[in-house]
Amino acid sequence: MLAGNVKSYVAKRRVEIGQRIRAVREKKGLSQAQAAQVLGCTRVTYTRVELGQAELTVSELEYLAKTWGVSLSTLLA
Repeated sequence: MLAGNVKSYVAKRRVEIGQRIRAVREKKGLSQAQAAQVLGCTRVTYTRVELGQAELTVSELEYLAKTWGVSLSTLLA
C-alpha cells in the first residue's frame, strides 16, 4: 500500500514540476527546442518533461534554473 502512495505522489509531483518548467520557459519566451538545446536533449524528450512523463535529475534542474535566472525553488515549489 505504501509503495502505491509513493508512486502516486511522485507521478503527481512530476506533472507539477513539468508545469512550472513550462511556465518559466514560456515567460522567458523560449521554444521547447531552445529549452531542449540548453539541456542537451531532444525536443521530444524535453516535451515529455513538461508533460510529466519524464523527469530531470537534480543537477539538470539546477542547471536549468541557473541558465534561466530563476531559483531552483521556483521550479520545484
